[in-house]
Amino acid sequence: MLKHRTQFILLCGFIILFNFLTLSFWIKPKHRNVPISWWPPVYSEIFQPPKNVWDIIIEIVKNEIPPNTDPNETIAALPKWVREIPIFYLGDQYLIRPPIKKGSMAEMELRQFIGDKAFSRFERQPKWIFDIFSKIKRPLPGYKLLLIPSHRARPDDGTRPELTRHTFPQKEITGYARIYQLER
Repeated sequence: MLKHRTQFILLCGFIILFNFLTLSFWIKPKHRNVPISWWPPVYSEIFQPPKNVWDIIIEIVKNEIPPNTDPNETIAALPKWVREIPIFYLGDQYLIRPPIKKGSMAEMELRQFIGDKAFSRFERQPKWIFDIFSKIKRPLPGYKLLLIPSHRARPDDGTRPELTRHTFPQKEITGYARIYQLER
């Protein structure tokens, strides 16, 4: 093959174009479709990015929150590792509650440091709870449930560019993220 330069270049191009060496098409995971080539799904996501679960959640929240909303409204996200995502999208509208015990010395010091008015925000019931992996098993009293369909094997995938893993959206719904909105 190396003596015939044209054949060698064509073979290398075929291997690169069709992921031949990665065997992704031949070792197909059961929970998702794997394309023969990575080119179409990658470039379609670059030029026409589909909405993912977080895009829909943020759109719903931003449409529901009027501009002059009480800044002490809180939003929570589950599980813990998805908390950076709403910070990126919502900024100071999102609050991470500190992992401190009620009545502890750490709570008293934090309350003294930031003041009672600011600390009271931590004690409020969240207006929104984003439950990305269905961690909440029972209905929450006083909350309205919204189901957001996910077309990815992992609903948080595709929103964090620092992660190396990536799954492409599927045509069928693979699961649901849940939004709980406090009813008043």
